[in-house]
Amino acid sequence: MAENHSTKVVDVKYIGGHPWYRVTWKGLGPSYDTWEPTRCLGVLEDVVKQWKERTRRKRRASNSTSITKRLKLLNTSKREPSLEEEEEEEPFTIWDLVAGEKPPYIMVDKNNQKKPGMMASKSAKTKPYEHKDEPTRPAVLANPKHHKFLKKLAKIEGPQITLVNSVDDEPCPPLDFEFIKELRLTDSLKEIAGVTTWNNNFTVGCSCPVTGCVDKENCDCLDELPEETGRKQYDKHGRITRNNQYAIFECNSRCNCGPQCSSRVVQKGRKVKLEIFKTTNKGWGLRSPEFLKKGTFVELYLGEVIGPTETRRRADAGNEMNLSYLFDLDKFHEQGEDVLAQDSCCTIDGRDCGAASRFINHSCDPNLLTYAVTSERQDGKIYNLALFTARDIQPYEELTFSYTSESAAPTKKVVPTKDDKESKPCLCGSDSCVGFLWA
Repeated sequence: MAENHSTKVVDVKYIGGHPWYRVTWKGLGPSYDTWEPTRCLGVLEDVVKQWKERTRRKRRASNSTSITKRLKLLNTSKREPSLEEEEEEEPFTIWDLVAGEKPPYIMVDKNNQKKPGMMASKSAKTKPYEHKDEPTRPAVLANPKHHKFLKKLAKIEGPQITLVNSVDDEPCPPLDFEFIKELRLTDSLKEIAGVTTWNNNFTVGCSCPVTGCVDKENCDCLDELPEETGRKQYDKHGRITRNNQYAIFECNSRCNCGPQCSSRVVQKGRKVKLEIFKTTNKGWGLRSPEFLKKGTFVELYLGEVIGPTETRRRADAGNEMNLSYLFDLDKFHEQGEDVLAQDSCCTIDGRDCGAASRFINHSCDPNLLTYAVTSERQDGKIYNLALFTARDIQPYEELTFSYTSESAAPTKKVVPTKDDKESKPCLCGSDSCVGFLWA
């Protein structure tokens, strides 16, 4: 294979004890670099070897070798290690930490021996999630559509979102999918009174000190929460502290408190890295390369906001294609004194535009929960849907939420009859799978 001066390996990191190489691709800037495992770089074997040779030369030429490394070299054989040996012995470096990467998670056995690639579980009953290397197929990497989609991902604000397909040769999700920053209101909402005429002058803010909302009893925002919640939403790390039975009331632009207020989490945007990947039987899915603690905000569910008539039309079309990305905004239709009529319910459609959350699959035992979040707009008709972790989630574990229930707890087994034409099999694969989804 001829030397490629445009496509280069520029760095390495270790996940589960296995090397992943940072690749700069021909014709693309550093913002489009991807991390690829060894198996996915078969077509770039010479490029990897060239990088390793450059690394060896730099090491030999360096005059800043530490005393520890010098002693190690003196106590080892003069034989030059093979490429395979060097891969396994390369440590996780301080430069990985500086770059924001996390070291391999490890677990120890009864003899205190390390088991690389696994996060130590706090509970003996919890089985650690084991991630298997899933390299992007060479045919996918060679497809121009794959790189066009990478350019789309690079423009999204926040931590990096990557793309992987180790299953087949589909280069990417639909190229015409548009990533947006906030909900997009449509003309179909005109049939609902007051939706399109909302003015932020109607928004009410709190008068808490600039340092934040610390007095739960006198904060106008936290006062919206029922007393049984303790009128507390997030802990000091910004993680949600209660279930999704009640909405989240975040502070807004009319509040006196500053940006460091503990009641401003979702509005600050996504803080975790994500990866869109191809599943074996559910199309595209979403996961994170990071370990996510329980209660962590992951992403908003965004899309077009449509009225009831348009919702029915799109639902029928979605049933015919066996696809639906509709999410009803009905959280406030059954709470409080001002009960909203069902025919005034708005719906989010994330099929053609939205966030990376559009690729999250259903599970009967989900690891994400959906929360209604209000801030600037307070009419109960349009609000944000925020996804938080329902439990600790291991790196590269698929992210899921329930399409049919507000709870993370599985429901009873579904046994459809011959007349249940709208029922379709559930493919979540969890031990508590109820068997079918209902369109």
